[in-house]
Amino acid sequence: AVVSTQSTGEQEIIDLKVRMNSTCYDPFMGIPGIKEGCDAGVFDHEFMKANFIKRLEDRVPMFEELLGAGFCLGGHTPCYVDFLVYEYLDHMRRFVPGPFEGRANIAAFMERVEGLKGLKDWFEGEEYKAGAYINGPIAKWHGKE
Repeated sequence: AVVSTQSTGEQEIIDLKVRMNSTCYDPFMGIPGIKEGCDAGVFDHEFMKANFIKRLEDRVPMFEELLGAGFCLGGHTPCYVDFLVYEYLDHMRRFVPGPFEGRANIAAFMERVEGLKGLKDWFEGEEYKAGAYINGPIAKWHGKE
């Protein structure tokens, strides 16, 4: 059951992160010195965001259930999937906080990770609080308010 929970958590969080990236980065934008822009396509961030929110609203209850059983996805010992899930859920709750409201298991999981020895200083630091680490500056939403 542990492997199944970890595997499901990993697959689902990667799916959501890919969708979030597609929402935040304009695939038609040129990057000087790397690729030319495209006039044929039009990127609609708000349309993409609305679709992402629907998917997120469908998946957050699953994470609420997966994270309710123990300290982390694997039970009592954190593994890389827990950190991956934490990081991407953190990005998503900053981007679209609504689906996370009232989710006690997700909130408790996030607090447990934030309280781990060696990570507390990062979470209390200015770079984390500013959200500047989430997406690059060319993203439509890059973590900053």
